[in-house]
Amino acid sequence: MSGLVVDVAARTISGPVVPYGPVVTHQRRRWRFAPGSVRYGSPGDVALNVDHVHSRRVGRAQTLASVAGVLTAVFLVYRGDPGDRVLAEADTRVLAGLSPGTDLIRVGPDPDVPGVQLVRRAWLREVSLTAAPAFDVAGAR
Repeated sequence: MSGLVVDVAARTISGPVVPYGPVVTHQRRRWRFAPGSVRYGSPGDVALNVDHVHSRRVGRAQTLASVAGVLTAVFLVYRGDPGDRVLAEADTRVLAGLSPGTDLIRVGPDPDVPGVQLVRRAWLREVSLTAAPAFDVAGAR
């Protein structure tokens, strides 16, 4: 699955959240997620926010699944003005991709890639729509 998919009529946004394996730079550090390292409870407990601002919750996950080495998600966007605005901004790619909001549980130096922190376990709290997702695979195509 590549890129963000917006279905305005169904009020859903779907796409890749975390690719397992590639290195990304975030907050001046280099990170990589090990396969299967991101855990979550019930999909409905995973919020869809805008720019990682918890007061800007606009939906919730319907499904989360690992497909071909990538954690992917389908989100239901809430009805109302904020949800309508988010659907329009995602559809026109103002908001271009999904970004995971995780609690890092087990992280340490990557034995295979010097200078990289390997995430071995993380808890997915929320996913945000953002103009500049950290992972290229999570952006618009």
